[in-house]
Amino acid sequence: MVSQGLPTGTSSLNNLTKGEDDHLHFTNSVSPEYHAPGVSGYGGFQDSNYSLALCRWLLSTLIETDEHLKIGSPDLARWKETLSAMAPFQKDENGLRISADKPLVMSHRHFSHLLALYPLFQLNPDQPADHALADKSVAFWQTIGEGKALAGYSFTGGVAIYASLGEGDHALGMLETFFSKNRLFLPNTMYVEMDGMSPVIETPLSGASVVIDLLLQSWGGKIHPFAALPTAWADADFYHLRGQGGFLVSARKSGRKTRWVAVESLAGEPCLLRVPDWNGPLTVAGSPICRISPSSPGEYLLPLAKGEGMTLFPADAPVDDFRIAGLESQKGETNAFGLKINQTTAPNRMYPERGFLNLVRPRPLIFLRVRSNHETRRGSLKVLGCKFQVEVVSLLL
Repeated sequence: MVSQGLPTGTSSLNNLTKGEDDHLHFTNSVSPEYHAPGVSGYGGFQDSNYSLALCRWLLSTLIETDEHLKIGSPDLARWKETLSAMAPFQKDENGLRISADKPLVMSHRHFSHLLALYPLFQLNPDQPADHALADKSVAFWQTIGEGKALAGYSFTGGVAIYASLGEGDHALGMLETFFSKNRLFLPNTMYVEMDGMSPVIETPLSGASVVIDLLLQSWGGKIHPFAALPTAWADADFYHLRGQGGFLVSARKSGRKTRWVAVESLAGEPCLLRVPDWNGPLTVAGSPICRISPSSPGEYLLPLAKGEGMTLFPADAPVDDFRIAGLESQKGETNAFGLKINQTTAPNRMYPERGFLNLVRPRPLIFLRVRSNHETRRGSLKVLGCKFQVEVVSLLL
């Protein structure tokens, strides 16, 4: 991590300039695809929150890694000094801005100006001021301009941000909006944009990831099972989800109460478990005389060495069944991804019939034109009984 982060960190540090306020500033930073008047969408911003968040995260991670591994880097003091002097995140009455010189004034599909919360957690959801700022920011981003520029991953990003704030009901509402307002799903879970002209893999992967965020999160040096479980999801089990620090976590919640949590350490790192609906001592399953008391309300420091694991439940609760069993689907409540239940397609047709899907033809040929720095070649390839006209650009070195 340190060896890979150093070149990027050095480049970022070289782009910082000390201002009259004694803060270090980005005079020419980026905010992807925000095409405000007078800017390209990729550069020319003063102190963009995108660049500030990335630089703060990189410096924080370099410092934490160096100190944890006792590397003794000669740049450690400089990293700390730079992080301390960096300009604060740019905000206004609507929350986080695009940059110091550009407010968010139009609908924008990216949440890059919100990276300070998710996924970098340079804003701390446990701090009331940071929580309120992030909450205001995501709500404004989702609603400005009636959300006309929002794409699929804009909604999954909103789910992740609300989940990071522990707002499971808002997260679920965003997820349901995503499914109800975005009909460009294919039966194979692919997603398409630009009226079906552009297949996108990141949105389905993001959709799967944010569902896991509702079940387990790890940030701030803590493991958070059921960090943002929606109220409507009264029962939930998960098995061997991974938490930062090399932990395998399994847990059960039923009747909206966390019944037990099992943690296995793969690396022997300190494990701080946070379960807000627990407030008293825990029993370690299999060891009735073993008790773990909270280090602070709802938080427990687990004495796990590498390769060790334990299953915990409230000391005043009855012993539960520690097996994981899949929950039965509720009739009428299943939301199939892609092709919906009871919906069929005609033979040799795909859903939805838009954009690039209309290029489907009976002849099983794909014509390729490969351009290189030396030559242009043509060829054909049989794939799935469909014919597309495509161009592949490659460089022959």
